[in-house]
Amino acid sequence: MKIKRSQLNEIITGYLGEVFGAQRFISSGNTRVDAFKDELREALTRYYKKSNDAVTELFGTVDRNVGRILKAVWAKHVDREFINGIVKIHYMRMDKFSDFFANMNPKNEISTVGYLPGETPLKEIKLIRSKKQVAVRLKGYTTLASNENMQTGRISPEDSEKYAASGIPKFADSNDPIKNFGQHFGSLYSQMYTLQSQIERISRFIILDNETHMPTSQRSGDGNPLKTAGRVFFGLSNLTDWNEYVLDNWEVDAIIDVSNFKENDINEYAHLEVFAESRGIPILSLDEATL
Repeated sequence: MKIKRSQLNEIITGYLGEVFGAQRFISSGNTRVDAFKDELREALTRYYKKSNDAVTELFGTVDRNVGRILKAVWAKHVDREFINGIVKIHYMRMDKFSDFFANMNPKNEISTVGYLPGETPLKEIKLIRSKKQVAVRLKGYTTLASNENMQTGRISPEDSEKYAASGIPKFADSNDPIKNFGQHFGSLYSQMYTLQSQIERISRFIILDNETHMPTSQRSGDGNPLKTAGRVFFGLSNLTDWNEYVLDNWEVDAIIDVSNFKENDINEYAHLEVFAESRGIPILSLDEATL
């Protein structure tokens, strides 16, 4: 059966109404969040009505086009002073440390974990899957922030080459759904475990100000099985113990000894010292990283 364009528009409007309506009910009381969601709903409704990208609409994917809308609306409603005061840390495996400095491009958007000043950072990011982890503290312009992993960075090799000069974005182009299936997979993965698409999860857990930023203790399960079960099965919280702050035009201002190599592995710590000395930046412990 062929669906008329007018019927498709009704489906899109109804879908977005359900998405943002449910979230308004859950997060009522924050006028900044409500205003953000209202404007985002209107902007996405206009975009989807004009767009022929049925795959992105169906999966709720945040591709480059939807990402631009999301970032633009976010920038209008964010408390920039609060966001600028957040400490941003980018974690990595120790065996990737040299490659990071050799290949880094501050024009490329980069994912970081954001902490309140004085908050103790996480001792590891489980997604990295390594007991030897190091991090860098970054300063830059925040383009988007959410209380969970936003499933960004699923960029095809073609997109990486296309945007190499101008800076690689966190959200892929989707003109070719097959080529950029990785970005759609991120949304499908979210729906599989939370029954919510990528755009739903990001907008639901958006960080706009101090009230919407969840500290680490609030995001994590804290060993409480009921809280963990609620997070996984009902989507009442986020799936990751870390948030995601996306930075652009960034710079490294410190190296963070996440795995405490200074006490546990003097050879690895010596490696950090070489990079710190050559770049004139300090090596900080986890306790010092957000001070």
